[in-house]
Amino acid sequence: MDDMAIGTIEIVAVVLAAVLPSLLYVVVIRNTELRQREPMSVVFLALLYGGTGAFGISLLLESLTAFGLFADTGVLNRYLWGPEGPSPELELFLLAVVIAPIVEEMVKALGVFAFRRRLTEVENGMIYGAAVGLGFAAAENVIYFGDALLTGLEVFLITAILRTLTSTVLHASATAVSGYGIGKYLLLRQHGGTAHWMQYSLIAMAMHAAFNFFAIISAILPMGTMEIYVVGLLGSFAIAVIAFRLMRLKIRQLDLSG
Repeated sequence: MDDMAIGTIEIVAVVLAAVLPSLLYVVVIRNTELRQREPMSVVFLALLYGGTGAFGISLLLESLTAFGLFADTGVLNRYLWGPEGPSPELELFLLAVVIAPIVEEMVKALGVFAFRRRLTEVENGMIYGAAVGLGFAAAENVIYFGDALLTGLEVFLITAILRTLTSTVLHASATAVSGYGIGKYLLLRQHGGTAHWMQYSLIAMAMHAAFNFFAIISAILPMGTMEIYVVGLLGSFAIAVIAFRLMRLKIRQLDLSG
């Protein structure tokens, strides 16, 4: 934008571009279940938690972790990296590929437990997990889209399209994996069985980390080229789309076999 400011119309455009895709995705995912569909109002509550509680808690924890590890005045910074601190590439890698996936997937997964009374079927855990992830993605996209719009309309449009097709569905798919584990854990426990949900959250973290790695690969590799950027874009797109497709197939499979 010429004046480097965002007015009311631009703010509305940013919010709509961030929120509407998540709303559409959550309807599609909820309707993937053909029998005994979850109440849309409760699914939207899960989405709301993802965009408020999960996002806010994650932002706070990531900020505190980054401050402890990378702040110039921090003891950990000097102990781990020396007086010069870590390179920008290493710092970006740790933030995007290590810290963010661990913190965000853990906080999103714990939010699924808030809907434990609705997890009467394993696939319900996937639906509520996806809803939490989509709410988180919507809040995150507001920040990214706002920054992009400050750069220019073309950058905003490209960013909105790419993130809608990649990171938004990645957040849904990854947390759906955690939700699957949580749903399985709760149902088996009711029938005297045992299961562990944390291993599924570790898978979600790995998915998130792999996606973020491809998303930033051109920024962390020395002398990054357009070819590396394209590889990263295609890699992140493939992870997001395949995970989203498999998530829906699993929900449908569980629904029909239940």
